Amino acid sequence: MRFISVAISLVLIACSSACLAAPICLEPVRPDRAFLEDAGFSPAEIRTEYRSYFTDVEDFLNCVNETAARVRSEAQTAAYDFDRALRELPQERLSSSGSEDDFAPSTVPLQETGRLFLSQEDR
Repeated sequence: MRFISVAISLVLIACSSACLAAPICLEPVRPDRAFLEDAGFSPAEIRTEYRSYFTDVEDFLNCVNETAARVRSEAQTAAYDFDRALRELPQERLSSSGSEDDFAPSTVPLQETGRLFLSQEDR
């Protein structure tokens, strides 16, 4: 039991350092043409604001896609680790409610749609 708590602690430490290194995707703010005109921006300055906005949108979407790909990969690795732990580690016979633990890992494959489907089939 002590080994499991040490292993969990190490995983949490690794996750916290990895999470700190993860990029933060900041959603760009869309320029408001009426506000820019009222503020005295010239047509060239307004075009520059919109071009800058579209560059920021592209950077934001790339950041979101990279983050999603990283999280998908981490989730898939965690799913394999969890499946291996369920098969290899001794399991308690009764859950805290006193009934048998009928948990089964998901059999739904991770799809490349950006969505993670978590499903559990009854045994």
